[in-house]
Amino acid sequence: MTRVFDASIGSRGLIQSQLLPEAEHLLGWGGEVVVPTLFMQETLSAIFKAERRGNVSSESADEARIPLGGLRHESLEPGPFLDRAYEIALRFRQSDIYDAVYLVCADDVGAELWTCDRKFVASFGRQRPANPKLCPDDV
Repeated sequence: MTRVFDASIGSRGLIQSQLLPEAEHLLGWGGEVVVPTLFMQETLSAIFKAERRGNVSSESADEARIPLGGLRHESLEPGPFLDRAYEIALRFRQSDIYDAVYLVCADDVGAELWTCDRKFVASFGRQRPANPKLCPDDV
């Protein structure tokens, strides 16, 4: 089984002040992980913001970045996903297209999409696709 992780899994699994044990567990999963390249940028941005806001020390931010660099994964450029992601975000009135990019990536590789973003999952209502999995509920 292949899994796609979004940045909420990255931030909730790495940043001590936001740590969710289930997300941390998912990041340690030894199976195949595929992420759009924006995963690294979004997760690193979350670590940066947590440090800048004083929610974590610079030492904790440094500790969070170490496993991020060692995450075994395949990165996919989001270009092929952008048009479909745009349509999904528009259709379901999402606040941006980033989450939809992860969803389309997961669709394309036949993977589960793991997220901690309840608002994103709820945005689909009764039309929720089968592949989004909500952490910690679905772990």
